[in-house]
Amino acid sequence: MCVFMTTSDFAFASRGGSSFIGSRLVQYFLRYDAVKLDESNFVQWQQHPRLIIEGYELNGFIEGTLPALPQLVPSPEGPLVLNPEALAFLQQEKLLASWFLSTISGSLLSRFTDAKTTCDVWSTATRLFAVVASAKLSRLRHEPHSIKKGHMTIKEYVLKIQNTYALLDTSRSRISKVEKVEIILTRLSSEYDAMLTLASFSSKLLPLQKLVDVLLEYETRLTHVVQETPIHAHLVEAA
Repeated sequence: MCVFMTTSDFAFASRGGSSFIGSRLVQYFLRYDAVKLDESNFVQWQQHPRLIIEGYELNGFIEGTLPALPQLVPSPEGPLVLNPEALAFLQQEKLLASWFLSTISGSLLSRFTDAKTTCDVWSTATRLFAVVASAKLSRLRHEPHSIKKGHMTIKEYVLKIQNTYALLDTSRSRISKVEKVEIILTRLSSEYDAMLTLASFSSKLLPLQKLVDVLLEYETRLTHVVQETPIHAHLVEAA
């Protein structure tokens, strides 16, 4: 959870805008359980600060699309004076860059010593991990297709697949609901062939949660059948 503390005396960058407008400046952030970038979590980390930046319409800082503002502007009386918008811009830039650096793991900070702006921090992280992230995303997209139920319970099986979906969702590489259902069905073990047959004759796929509920119920029934079989066999032998 992140809580943003703002003042009303400064301006903030508008989305896609070319100058500071409005009446707020994001001054500092209180962070709770914030994701810290390390060698293994770039896909998850990149979503967190981007959502925050987009939420406060400060995209230009990470994209580097905000033009530099003149340091001096004419005053109503004529002489040049310091531009308050330029000062607000610089302050926001430094605050955001500092906050971004606080989300970097200590083991990686030495790679960001040349980063002076928010865009520098974002670009450095992307340069360091984009290739790795791309390869990871490719593996993640294929991982659900390689998962087999095997000896896992339905709950364990579905949870393992859904954990992969969650990682893909955080990286904006989503799998459709239809594909999720199809993957779960096709990777079931042979004892669930009846479910596959039923699904093949259905005019439309079950919603994901409904499918999970049906599979859990079917698993319970299968378990009862297995437990009752030895009892029936014993009665036949006794007869």
